[in-house]
Amino acid sequence: MKRLTTILLTAAVSVMAGAQPLLTEKNIDKVLKAMTLEEKAELLVGSIEGMNYTGVPMPTGNEAGYQRVPGAGGQTIPRLGIPPTVVADGPAGLRISPHRKGEERSYYCTGFPVEILLASTWNMQTVYNVGKAMGEETREYGVDVILGPATNIMRNPLCGRNFEYYSEDPQLAGKMTAAMVKGVQSEGVGTSVKHFAVNNQETNRKENDSRVGMRALRELYLKGFEIAVKEGRPRTVMGSYNYVNGVHACEDEWLLTTVLRDEWGWEGVVMSDWDGVVRQADAVSAGCELIEPGTNADREALLSALEDGSLAMGALDRNVRNILELVVKCPSFSGYQYSNNIDRESHRKLLRRIAAESMVLLKNERSVLPLKPGAVGLYGVSSYDLIPANMGVNGVNNGVYHVSLVQGLREAGFTVCPSVLREYTTYIAAEKEKIASAYPPVYMQFFRYPRLEEIIPDSGEAAAEDLGALTVDLGLKQRSNTPRQSLMEQAEANEAAIITLSRSTGEAFDRAASEF
Repeated sequence: MKRLTTILLTAAVSVMAGAQPLLTEKNIDKVLKAMTLEEKAELLVGSIEGMNYTGVPMPTGNEAGYQRVPGAGGQTIPRLGIPPTVVADGPAGLRISPHRKGEERSYYCTGFPVEILLASTWNMQTVYNVGKAMGEETREYGVDVILGPATNIMRNPLCGRNFEYYSEDPQLAGKMTAAMVKGVQSEGVGTSVKHFAVNNQETNRKENDSRVGMRALRELYLKGFEIAVKEGRPRTVMGSYNYVNGVHACEDEWLLTTVLRDEWGWEGVVMSDWDGVVRQADAVSAGCELIEPGTNADREALLSALEDGSLAMGALDRNVRNILELVVKCPSFSGYQYSNNIDRESHRKLLRRIAAESMVLLKNERSVLPLKPGAVGLYGVSSYDLIPANMGVNGVNNGVYHVSLVQGLREAGFTVCPSVLREYTTYIAAEKEKIASAYPPVYMQFFRYPRLEEIIPDSGEAAAEDLGALTVDLGLKQRSNTPRQSLMEQAEANEAAIITLSRSTGEAFDRAASEF
């Protein structure tokens, strides 16, 4: 499950006699030796405190006692000088709570272009620049690691998370990922390349077994990760939910140790996807350092496994050492005084440039483009109801600034047909009201309102025929005495018609073939 919040890595409180070493970059082994078994188990399990899957803003740190960044969980433990390490969701921008109780100001982040859009630029420097801006926001909002970028290939066009991935080509995906990692980490914070590996569908994702031959595995499904790891050197990698040839990805020693570390020479922390570990001892033994989001049951399972011998002390210490190596690299460890301010203006200009660079013109028949300012009929629900920063748990809280298609056209000197606009906005408002009455408000962020992808409201098969007519000569033919008839007639009074097609996707569900 994707995170709406941030998680902290901590060590448990333990009262012990005598002076204790405080963590530094040079005394990790000494601190490791001073830790109790309970503290070691604690460090390998993320802190569940403060988790909020509903998206409701969390209380402030002073009230909760464990939050440094609202939308975060965990507690500061001073005994061995191991501070909390904050991680927050990505990959299209930092996701934290935009509002904090008792404060009037907001803490919105920038919704950066999704990865499939960035890959369309074929420009590694552009992707690096986006990563650098994203890294700045991560650091200045007090976060140490952003959970992204995503590197899986687009094996299936129906996959709900394809927009989070760069390409169906592993070479392009790997190069883009490496550029993004370098950009983010140039600002002193970490990344988490995900989802390792062969994670290509959302349907039944926790039980799906990705069966793949070794050649295809090496040349297609792992190649992008290999490039990203070798060239980008991310601080963390996130294991995926699925099984790979019968072995759970977060418990696969061949995948996490033999390939990732021994063959590729990577040094860092592997964390599970949220609720992605089935057998805690197997995950730790395989090389998954951090079990997320973490529960007391996870900690108890590790201690029990140590006691019965199913988990070796050497594996436990190896993983704890790797986590400590991550901690000392984080801004939190150095005591960085984050500002809670971001450079919105420069990031907005960056997004504008990337939007133009990443657009793909498939065809310009009869040199229709560029359009000259004039009267335009705007068709398609997405022309009026866009999701500016992704939907649901993939989304970024960026409510400060975005430009609608209507606003953009008007500012460019076009006149948007008011009667067509009225038809669509009335229809959209009615549909949203239906959904709002059927589901609690907290679930609304996960929905792209049903049937809002239709070209013309209240239409069936005839709408598809009308769309064909639109694309040929922009002449909307009269077909019946339905609400869409007036829309068609109105189009003839405009100098051009613009049709926006959309398909909504998101984490935890794939699209159906019947929707295409």
